[in-house]
Amino acid sequence: MDSNQRSRDSSRTTALLSRTAGIREFRRYFSLVSRTLTPSPDEEHEDDPLLDLEVLLRQTWNIFGISALFDFKCDDEVRMKSYGKKLREEVAANLSNEDVSYEAKISVLEIKRPKETDHPIVQIEVQAKIMTRETQQKTLVYRGFLISWRTEPTDLLTENSTRLPLLLCRGTVRTMRAVHAILGRMFDCMIVSLPTNAEDLAWLLPIFISPGGGQDTIKEHHEALLEYSVPGLHKSECLHIRFLIKDLMELWKSVSDDKDRIDVEEIDEFHKILQQQVMEIGGVHLGLCLLHRIHLPSIVISESKMKIMNVETMNTILTYLNEKALECLHLNTSQLSTSK
Repeated sequence: MDSNQRSRDSSRTTALLSRTAGIREFRRYFSLVSRTLTPSPDEEHEDDPLLDLEVLLRQTWNIFGISALFDFKCDDEVRMKSYGKKLREEVAANLSNEDVSYEAKISVLEIKRPKETDHPIVQIEVQAKIMTRETQQKTLVYRGFLISWRTEPTDLLTENSTRLPLLLCRGTVRTMRAVHAILGRMFDCMIVSLPTNAEDLAWLLPIFISPGGGQDTIKEHHEALLEYSVPGLHKSECLHIRFLIKDLMELWKSVSDDKDRIDVEEIDEFHKILQQQVMEIGGVHLGLCLLHRIHLPSIVISESKMKIMNVETMNTILTYLNEKALECLHLNTSQLSTSK
């Protein structure tokens, strides 16, 4: 595909996403059952597959969504090596420095997935080798994971496309931009930031404090720090509200009717009561303030960055973000195919 055609396709994709974002309905419910891992018969007596998520813990990740990748095959070792070689060449050309050379590797990460239909997780690494007169220092400047986590089996755009909707990565800003632009050209895909907005955080707080969400082992004194942005002020000028997590759990139990799913009416009621309590106890009227950041013992998440401390919370957030990435970047893809 030539650059002009790719540019036209990218423009059509952007236009489609804009229309989709404008007309899609707000989330009506979230299934708590969907995040439950069901081991296959061969795995019933093995270690918990969630333990494999340890590789993603205790690091700050940038959250991105990625559209369908074309001509990407991870079951061919020769191809995977060629992908890494191409990435290294392009990174070196884009981040040219006479004292620095680069190594790149694209590989399959051996992590158990929650569904057999999910694509294997793909790891991308870029190392910079800094040359001096006396030493050679290697630095990992980019690390990312392309993830499919509980993706429902659906017909793809073509036989030659792959769905890996979620990208978690870390590295220097310059390198991330370069790597994402290169991957976009290599696999004719689009990589965009996937921030958790106020609506997402409003859902995520009850999801996290529900059974299995990652807070089941908290202690009586553990707190949740909720940061609210104030209209007209910089986001660093936030209101900080603290609650005991046990109190939040009790409140959620009082408004939640179904243990298997969360409905939008319950979310609205939960946050309405929270705001009333803030007003009654602290004399602070949140009004038009928006939830900007959640800080729990197992997770810190704000906009497009997160840091997770246990595997249950990681499983929960991957389930949610994968669903969001699919909705934003893969919804109505048949329309996109027709528009080409």
